[in-house]
Amino acid sequence: MLAIPAVVVLVGAVTLVVVLLHTFRYGARLTGSVLHVRGTLTSGSADLSTAQVWLDSEPEYERAADGEGRRRTGRRIPLLVAQNPSGRRIKLRLRDLDGALLPPRELTALADAVESGTRPEPEAAEVATVLRRLAHDPLGRLL
Repeated sequence: MLAIPAVVVLVGAVTLVVVLLHTFRYGARLTGSVLHVRGTLTSGSADLSTAQVWLDSEPEYERAADGEGRRRTGRRIPLLVAQNPSGRRIKLRLRDLDGALLPPRELTALADAVESGTRPEPEAAEVATVLRRLAHDPLGRLL
């Protein structure tokens, strides 16, 4: 009987550690054309001028009203995904933790970094165009 409360305490402690790590570790930095993303337990970088890039999205979640678990909000969080030639992928959320899109200057800097390289696939130019549209179009910022 004593084992069940111990498991509950352990799960709670692990959850707390993961939340604190995410809160204090998560971040992103653009140095020239290299995007560095630091997550809860991993970090990675990709040169946006040479990496394969595309836009994706993931579902947004919020804490359920009864406090039991999470539920989908119906909204999607846009992501910039970059894959190095080695196959490793990094993902950058284009919304902050409050749900607002990244500032226009940051979206424009990402677009500049993507366009700074030469590559055969047309997706990179499309990604840069969408990033610029999100940065400068007031209606696009409502997404």
